[in-house]
Amino acid sequence: MRLYVTCPNTKRRIYLSLIVEKRSQIQEPFGIDCPFDNETHWYNREDVNAEPSLGTSAIGTILGGLVGAIVGGPIGAILGGGAGLVIGNNNEEEERRRVRNFYEGNQT
Repeated sequence: MRLYVTCPNTKRRIYLSLIVEKRSQIQEPFGIDCPFDNETHWYNREDVNAEPSLGTSAIGTILGGLVGAIVGGPIGAILGGGAGLVIGNNNEEEERRRVRNFYEGNQT
């Protein structure tokens, strides 16, 4: 899960290095030096958004296919790619669950 705020001047995302599970765990207010307009902007926890880190199913498919090809040839590549796809899809679903939990944790 990647957390970000939006620069009020440039409307670009500023990704944060916070490690939290719920929005309510963020201390507020907090200042961020924007790399786009070189200004410091202040934010509250409601300004923080989350997005899943996607792409693991494609990476899993490719890596699984490569390992399968090396170990078991063409059939291994197919089986490895399928296994990688399943594992990657599970990881992506877990990321989506974490994002939902981040927003639900905001309700106090």
